[in-house]
Amino acid sequence: MRLDFPGELPDMKGSINGQRGIKLQERMRHIQQARERWYWLIREQIPPQDALRAPLRLVLEVRWPDNRTRDPDGVLQACKPLIDGLVAIGLLTDDSHKYVRELVVRSVPKGEPVGTAVTLEERCPTNR
Repeated sequence: MRLDFPGELPDMKGSINGQRGIKLQERMRHIQQARERWYWLIREQIPPQDALRAPLRLVLEVRWPDNRTRDPDGVLQACKPLIDGLVAIGLLTDDSHKYVRELVVRSVPKGEPVGTAVTLEERCPTNR
């Protein structure tokens, strides 16, 4: 299953670097707002449904509007609310290693249409 969200990642304040100088209460409010925003973006594409069979391979591909260098761990942190949205809508039972066996983060520089794509594969290649 692939979900494609056009436009820039809604907010990079969720990244480690984006949280510098922000008070804890504001950070928590921001995280909750980001989770809700992703929930509704996902809901626009698919209705709530039964969770996919675990274990899964989750691929996050972020296509950027420029060629700036970005840390993969910061990108992953910014995508955490998106993953939480997948759980909230019911596509994932949980985001623990029991259900998400493999997590891939791809950062694509300028050149392709800006957006974020999520691919969920029920047959994770590391399953044996």
